[in-house]
Amino acid sequence: MRISTRPCRAGVRDESPRGSRRSSRRAAEWRRGIRKVFRDGGGVWFAEIIRVEDFSDVPRLMLDPVRAGLLANWLTAVTRAARDDAPVCLDCDAGFGPHHPNNPAAYLLVTAYRPDPKVGLVTGICAECASRSDSDLMAVARRRLKSIWPDLRPLPPEKFVSAGGRA
Repeated sequence: MRISTRPCRAGVRDESPRGSRRSSRRAAEWRRGIRKVFRDGGGVWFAEIIRVEDFSDVPRLMLDPVRAGLLANWLTAVTRAARDDAPVCLDCDAGFGPHHPNNPAAYLLVTAYRPDPKVGLVTGICAECASRSDSDLMAVARRRLKSIWPDLRPLPPEKFVSAGGRA
């Protein structure tokens, strides 16, 4: 799914039901990361759901250094996270890491829509939430991203050229 948005002066609200200082700090970090992706792609993003069963084709995943690097960095950060600062699922409070019994069954990856994205974001998705369809999970992702960029809208594939051609 490709997503486009323009910067907006609207306030940003954290949709997280957790009201702690930790969740506020994590929400602020997430918003900063989204803004970096926004700047890197000139306002056009690419979001995808990657399921753990897709990891069976590890060589293909490793041929994409951005995706492989994002996942490796996320997994490293999760293993180092303290109990009270662990990442949580895209759509629920299930925590990930050595202090939590949950392992992600899927991931949301958001990168700039360009040939060589420099930055991206990863969010784990617990097994219960991952049992839903990709389209349901993308709707959740859009809702979360809209909390930062209210004018965010999905763009149809025909708006993009994926192969060379003539004008």
